Amino acid sequence: MKKYLRLVMAAALVLTLTGCGPGPEEPDPPETQDPPEEPTPPAFQTVEDAEKLPGYIQIFIPALKEHRGYHVFSPAEYENGEDVFILIFAGEKPTGGYDLRVETVEAQDDTLRIVIEEVEPKEGDHVIQVLTYPMIVVQLDQEFQHYKVVNTEGVVLEPLPPGMIPEIREEAGVYQGLQDSSSLEILVNDQPMALRFLEHHSAFDELLNFGDEVTFQYYQNEHGQNILVDIKVK
Repeated sequence: MKKYLRLVMAAALVLTLTGCGPGPEEPDPPETQDPPEEPTPPAFQTVEDAEKLPGYIQIFIPALKEHRGYHVFSPAEYENGEDVFILIFAGEKPTGGYDLRVETVEAQDDTLRIVIEEVEPKEGDHVIQVLTYPMIVVQLDQEFQHYKVVNTEGVVLEPLPPGMIPEIREEAGVYQGLQDSSSLEILVNDQPMALRFLEHHSAFDELLNFGDEVTFQYYQNEHGQNILVDIKVK
């Protein structure tokens, strides 16, 4: 009988100790993740008048405007001071009435995202019947690692290939005068070189005389034409 009581008491003790022991471990609560950072609008402005752009940027516009896409002129690659200029092109259009407008400019992490509206003439609009090249420029004072340009329909505009940015060359020669209203001739190493000039160079001939020794900068466009960038008398 005593042996039986000892067994009962031992069993009760085991059950008591088991009930008092620690239960199964509770799983750790899932870690809460911070919500993704919302895009923020950086300070920017649009440049409507191309003549207000730095001169070297104006140089490249004729070589780029016929193509659809964008190019970033950054301080790391160009002498912009601290400003970044993003030139966005709609490409060649058959008439007037086309335009580009900036809808939003947002920064998220290291990416700048620009949304543009591409405006087209409506049926019945009276527009000029000449080729046009819509363009808009976004200027801001901070640089990003990545840029993305889309229109309001969600269509992505691609960056223009680096090969479209012409190489600026420098030469010296003897000024020979105008060939016509948009080109001139310079004797380089006893060989005549014809150069076309941009609109903002149209009055420079008044400052030059036949036989002046000059230094000049130019590039070749995709048609093989020499485009005058700058010219100075030695």
